[in-house]
Amino acid sequence: MIPLVAENPTVSIADVATQLDVQAALKAAKQKASPCVIKGIDAMIQMAEGRSSKEIGNEFGVSANLVCAWVSKARKYLKSRPEILALKGV
Repeated sequence: MIPLVAENPTVSIADVATQLDVQAALKAAKQKASPCVIKGIDAMIQMAEGRSSKEIGNEFGVSANLVCAWVSKARKYLKSRPEILALKGV
């Protein structure tokens, strides 16, 4: 979730804009991804929010190792996507 600048004065407008760019790029990348990669991207987002692969696995009813495999596939996929590569300049 994107923090509002008014709610947290330490968050700049540029930070919010960057987060919006990242969210848009992930949404575009997910549109052409396989179901496994989509789960991996979702798991990566949850991990960035502090959840463990075990917690995510429990949510999906799978092992933590399978979640890690999804994330690995998602990373490989995202590294090949032009909309993600364009973020390096952000």
